[in-house]
Amino acid sequence: MGLWKYLQSRADLEHERRSEFRRTLQDQIDTLSEQVGKLNYQKESLLREIAELREALAEAKTTILHLEELLRRRSYENP
Repeated sequence: MGLWKYLQSRADLEHERRSEFRRTLQDQIDTLSEQVGKLNYQKESLLREIAELREALAEAKTTILHLEELLRRRSYENP
């Protein structure tokens, strides 16, 4: 009977260790999943900001080209 109790005790202890490992692993997975979600949101926000900056840069470039053209015309009209 002592051997059986010893083996049962070891099996219970091993089961508890595995359960604790699974809980810890699941907690880590949940934390990492949350972090990935936040990073994805930040990435999408940055991509939107980059698109807005590119649009503003294109508008500024168009304005600069237009102003350069006006200056060229003025210099030819008033030598």
